[in-house]
Amino acid sequence: MKLINHLQWNTAYDAVMGNTDTLLITVSHTYIDGHGRFAGFVGSSTDITEQKLSEDELKKSHQELTQYNYEMNLINQLNSYLQVCRSVDETYPIVSYYAEQIFPDCTGALYLFNDKKTLVESMTTWGITEHIKSAPVIAPDDCWSLRQGKEHTTLDNDGRLRCKHVSEGVSNYICEPIIAQGEMLGMLHIEFNGAKHKVGEEKTYYVESRKRLVKITADNLALSLVSLKLKEALQSQSVRDPLTYLFNRRFMEESLEREIHRCARAQHGLGLILSDIDHFKQFNDDYGHDAGDLVLVEYANILKSHFRSSDVICRYGGEEFIIIMPDIDKADLIKRAEMLCQEVAAWELLYQNKPLPSITASFGVAYLHNTLVEKSDIIKAADVALYEAKNNGRNQVVVSSTEFIDV
Repeated sequence: MKLINHLQWNTAYDAVMGNTDTLLITVSHTYIDGHGRFAGFVGSSTDITEQKLSEDELKKSHQELTQYNYEMNLINQLNSYLQVCRSVDETYPIVSYYAEQIFPDCTGALYLFNDKKTLVESMTTWGITEHIKSAPVIAPDDCWSLRQGKEHTTLDNDGRLRCKHVSEGVSNYICEPIIAQGEMLGMLHIEFNGAKHKVGEEKTYYVESRKRLVKITADNLALSLVSLKLKEALQSQSVRDPLTYLFNRRFMEESLEREIHRCARAQHGLGLILSDIDHFKQFNDDYGHDAGDLVLVEYANILKSHFRSSDVICRYGGEEFIIIMPDIDKADLIKRAEMLCQEVAAWELLYQNKPLPSITASFGVAYLHNTLVEKSDIIKAADVALYEAKNNGRNQVVVSSTEFIDV
């Protein structure tokens, strides 16, 4: 008789458990007689269900660990860039870039409070941004997370706990507050686009893993943002006048040096306006320094509203102000100065609910084009023109006769 061995996998019906989840490995020995006919067999089966489940769990755990390490590596890269940012604005494209990789199947936004803490604005978004269902600007009370100061998750609840800033139809999202040193800076809003395709334990695991990742990301963002805000505040204090919040003399000198070289390279014009409030010392004597400070602050506000964002507006000292105007032609420079002179003369100002006397200002204007000069020379030219405006009766614009033009 001939012996033939067989090794095979079988899924056997488990009469006790009443299911087909039992996995057997069967070893059988088949006997063939001398005529090649079946003569019988001897076989045995071993239940390896638990072994197979353990292998599956181990494989799943390995995949989860690999995914976790990948995500933590991305967060470390994000931190590396955030630590070398010079301003909060620089962080927005970096956050967007890495959030797309950390949350590849999600749509999201980074919200931060405005300076007055009255509104929360979306500073950057990621994912399919045209599909984001959260408003770009929201009130703090519109978000349950901002109200409570902790994570708020909405998961298949038919909108019963949906934040007011989130549109109808969004049933899977999380809002995670960004808090550092006891200060709430904003929040992360993440919409789980991939959750709707999952059910049961798979969906629960997916959402819980995303929640942990959102929390880690928010905590890391909080540390970086609060550090940058502190750095910006210190930087602002070093270059801003504490009364008017205009740039100070130190920043003016640095900016003027830079703009002189930049305009010379680009062959553009550069304008300088030196302004002085008329009879300001007498005004202080008559109405007091509080009224004088009010005039300086309101005059600074006029300057900020009158000039371009690219112009550098500075308090030069006392009641004198300097405006640096890059990339401008001479005719437009003079026109800007004359319009400002007229606007100030028509200015009406109240102090303690009483009208103050009319305020006027005098202006000296200097201009250079396609040439390099010392910053002290162009400042002196504008100062001489200002002195002439005051000698001629004040409340007027005088253009410097000094030519700083290389044709």
